[in-house]
Amino acid sequence: MLKKHTFICSIALIAFVACAKLKDNTPAPTPSNLSLLTTRNWKFVGESQGSNNTWKSNDTCNADATFTFHPNYTYTYIGCDSSNAYRDSTAGHWAFLNSAQTAIVFHPKAVDADTFQISSITQTILVLSQIEDSTGLVYSETFLNP
Repeated sequence: MLKKHTFICSIALIAFVACAKLKDNTPAPTPSNLSLLTTRNWKFVGESQGSNNTWKSNDTCNADATFTFHPNYTYTYIGCDSSNAYRDSTAGHWAFLNSAQTAIVFHPKAVDADTFQISSITQTILVLSQIEDSTGLVYSETFLNP
């Protein structure tokens, strides 16, 4: 009886050790651009045109401007108005332009809709870019996850 008990315990121990050594090497799924956009607030840190940095975060009006993209395809912007004269809060709609979720449009039903390519997106940085019609230069806006 003791031999049988020892044998069963040995088998159980070997099975436990073998299972403990099995490690799931499956990489974590890459979050979608929708998930990356909508699960954080994005702080505006600068813009550039071509190789020129035209605005830096030391601009007092835009120093704490933020974009929040919501899962229902609305957004909220808190920052300065277009003349940088006063604080402004704006809300609107946005949409992806393709199934790869690499291009977005603000105010998709408006005549003057703004379209941007997502040049880079991670959990900490978002870079939106568009080509200026008049100059052909690439205009980019950079945001960080505060």
